Amino acid sequence: MQIIIEGEEIYVHDVKDLGYLPVIDTDDGEFYIAKSSEQAGLRAREYWSDMVRNDPDEFAAIVGTETLVHWALGIGASNAISLEDWLDQIEMVPEEQWATEDGLELSIDSMCEDLEWELSKMGWNGDFPDAVAYRI
Repeated sequence: MQIIIEGEEIYVHDVKDLGYLPVIDTDDGEFYIAKSSEQAGLRAREYWSDMVRNDPDEFAAIVGTETLVHWALGIGASNAISLEDWLDQIEMVPEEQWATEDGLELSIDSMCEDLEWELSKMGWNGDFPDAVAYRI
């Protein structure tokens, strides 16, 4: 299977469904892929919202108790005045969540039919003119 990211043709070895976004394993490393930057942002928001609900101790360890206290008091911390404000910011810059290797959002120019078929098993149906990739 092949995918073209930012004009570079890359061979895809495997496609994995890790819950929030599919991951492709390629000759050039692993990438999260999303139908659009907007979808990636929504999935990033969902990731953090799920952590708040399902593992609040881990969330507190990551953002810090001081930040949580500031948010509770409405003072603001980490450039946000509340958890909702922080989640809004996360949603607007998905590359900060997904592009752990280089922090970049990359355009997917095209993908082969076999890759589209694998992705269709994960709910990807139709065309994806705004598809993006994030190097892990």
